[in-house]
Amino acid sequence: MTAIRGAAAITGAASGIGRALAIELAQRRCELALADRDEAGLNSLAAEIGAQHKVSVHRVDVGEAADIALCAREAVAAHPALNILVNNAGVALMGTFEEIDQAQMDRLFDSIACSSRTGVGVTDNARRAQMIDRFEAAARTTPKEAALRIIRGIERNEPRILIGNDARFMDILQRFRPGSYWAPLQRRLEKMAKGT
Repeated sequence: MTAIRGAAAITGAASGIGRALAIELAQRRCELALADRDEAGLNSLAAEIGAQHKVSVHRVDVGEAADIALCAREAVAAHPALNILVNNAGVALMGTFEEIDQAQMDRLFDSIACSSRTGVGVTDNARRAQMIDRFEAAARTTPKEAALRIIRGIERNEPRILIGNDARFMDILQRFRPGSYWAPLQRRLEKMAKGT
């Protein structure tokens, strides 16, 4: 079992799982480097955690390689004991295909390209609250429960940490049916959208 100590950098820290992770890690006396595009959310979180913990706030768009490099340098400078990275920022667009415009699609594809180079992604801040609600429904868990599961995975040195039944289902499906998992996945997503 690995004890969580030192400092942690968390992307996507302004809300949802990232926010819950920051609060839980602060309770474990970790220093925190909080990163997100939502600067107001970061500042609110830093204030909530309070002055008893060393916290740095980094406004970063993880879809931009230059932002990531700057954030990494600043986080290491602020927290020399930095030894945990929770790459929580996600790539997502919400809505039907007709609701998504070309600029959003371009940004998604650009972030995926950046993600493959840097290991991170981007979340559309305008739909963040809606995504948290959908996450809770799909994963049948809350951001706090997900944060605790992630922390348990870090403590156990787990190479993969899957949150929710949907993630476990997709993981198994991709492993056993790598060439044909899209059809059952589509059926599962349609059932989830209907609330069944």
